[in-house]
Amino acid sequence: MTENKTTFFELVKKHRGVLFAAAAFAAYFLFFWKKVYFSGLLPADGNTLLMSYPDWAIGKKFLRNGLLPLWNPLRNLGEPFLADPKTAILYPPTWLSFLSGYSAFFKLWVLAHTLLAFSSGYLLAEKLFKDRASAVAAGMLAAFNGMMIAKASIPIYFSAFAWLFAAVYFLVAGRTVLLALSLAMQWFAGYPPFSLITFAALLALLPVLEKPAAGARRLCRASLIFLGLIAIQLLPFLEMLGQSARSLLLDSNCAFIYSISPGELLKKLLFPFWYAFSPESEGDPAVVNFYFGFAPLAAAGILLFKKAGKRFFYLLALFAVSLLLCLGKYLPGYELVPFFRVFRYPANWLALGAPAAVLLVGAGFSRLSSRNLRWVLTAIAAFELLAYAQLRHKLWVRSGFFTEMPAVLKDCPAERRIFHSPLLKDKLEKGFLPGFAGDYLLVREAAYPSFGTAFGFGEVSSYQVLASERARLYADRIKYAGPGSELLDYASVGAVLMLKADPAGRLLPESIAIKNDNAKDLCFLVPPGGGVTIEDARPGYLKAGAELSAPAVFVFSQAWYPGWKLKIDGKKAVPEKFEGTFLSCPLSPGPHTIEFRYLPASFIAGLLLSALTLLSLLLYRLSPRK
Repeated sequence: MTENKTTFFELVKKHRGVLFAAAAFAAYFLFFWKKVYFSGLLPADGNTLLMSYPDWAIGKKFLRNGLLPLWNPLRNLGEPFLADPKTAILYPPTWLSFLSGYSAFFKLWVLAHTLLAFSSGYLLAEKLFKDRASAVAAGMLAAFNGMMIAKASIPIYFSAFAWLFAAVYFLVAGRTVLLALSLAMQWFAGYPPFSLITFAALLALLPVLEKPAAGARRLCRASLIFLGLIAIQLLPFLEMLGQSARSLLLDSNCAFIYSISPGELLKKLLFPFWYAFSPESEGDPAVVNFYFGFAPLAAAGILLFKKAGKRFFYLLALFAVSLLLCLGKYLPGYELVPFFRVFRYPANWLALGAPAAVLLVGAGFSRLSSRNLRWVLTAIAAFELLAYAQLRHKLWVRSGFFTEMPAVLKDCPAERRIFHSPLLKDKLEKGFLPGFAGDYLLVREAAYPSFGTAFGFGEVSSYQVLASERARLYADRIKYAGPGSELLDYASVGAVLMLKADPAGRLLPESIAIKNDNAKDLCFLVPPGGGVTIEDARPGYLKAGAELSAPAVFVFSQAWYPGWKLKIDGKKAVPEKFEGTFLSCPLSPGPHTIEFRYLPASFIAGLLLSALTLLSLLLYRLSPRK
């Protein structure tokens, strides 16, 4: 026993530096995120309620029930699930998180991606500048800058942003396969605009490399591998984009939303702890807020004073360019570049400047001759970021804020859809209700789209950038047809959610459910004239029997989409559209068996391409080297 104890203490003594560093990092991390780990709180905003939590809840049901997550029957009369990157259903950390509740999922998510960002920033700076203090400063800025705080309420933003630093590191380190894997992981993490910006960052950073031409070849090879790896989702995604109401190039109003005005930009760049004195932002805080602290500015000053080489000035220029691009509509000529219309939010260009800021800090601090001064500046920078994190940046809530069903949904019939009245949506979006000023509790209690889907309620119109043109048109038809329309019945709408009014007719910040007793079942006949029996129904699949006394149309109340297959009495048939929207097929009198299955060719082709890419990588790794 004594010998073992001695060996253990010797081991601790030998690695005391590493253990101390790990303990210091753990303490810093826990204090930085103390609301999450000590108070049990979670960040919340409209994005969490309408996107992040519903996607997580739906995906969890898929995985726990062992179902292929191809089709989501709940959103927008039914739409693809796996094809939508923001579901993050193909992201490996997501699979593990579904074993736990949402609070535990979020804690693991933050820890994993903070470690990813820190280690990537640290290794990147250490490789380039050969100084531990500068590397720590770079890692701290990558993992704990104000953008991480801002994006915490949207887990897919948080994770995709963290992978940006990993991709830059693997490019600099010359690891082609790992670069491709990091790019693929970033895509699967759920936010494609960051993938586009990451490629822009990698291209922009090529001149910083010792051998730019070799780096360019490496990036090309990694890009091909990346495309092969993500084909399983990329091809269905492109198909979903083609079916959506969204065009590839957005109009100005949509593309330039969340541009950062010059005054806002200077405030957030130069004003220490700006959020404590002027927390207002022109747009969604998760998108437009950032805080790098004094470190990049100090590093830039050091580089200018030391008259560093051209590569360092190039980093400074890249950081400045990223800030200019954030201006969006405020930047003359921005609207003339077609690529800038591919995705929304010019503020996302902050992600282009983030690795430049990290490299600036590493480069600037490493130029100081005094080792003690380098560590002092690193400590000050870390303390500044920690202090900024303690400000109340968001609404912080208990997990029950997400997991408890809104009372209004308890009045809605199960196995039926809900329809949100246009007035309710309009008033909540614009904040016109008395007492409403960004009140997310009201948004939650009104089961605003798509929050109800987290509890198994289908919706006619949901929050979805890539909603199909077909579903949007059907929702508009209901809107203009008014109450009592058969369109509500065909969509299996069991309740219409409306704003409550007082006796004088004044709208109240409270929603009520008006039941529709005429709602059709999941599948029905038009005209009625027989019986329908459901034998098996699950997301993306229906098997039903029908007994008809006269010719009729069998309607399956899911939106038509490429990839739906149909068999009638065991024979292949072509699905038709009922009311231009729902899956249907004509039937003759007599008994029939109807089977609908969603299995798009885009998924099969993508699966084969991704499998071949993985197999090729495996064979390459196992092949003997000359």
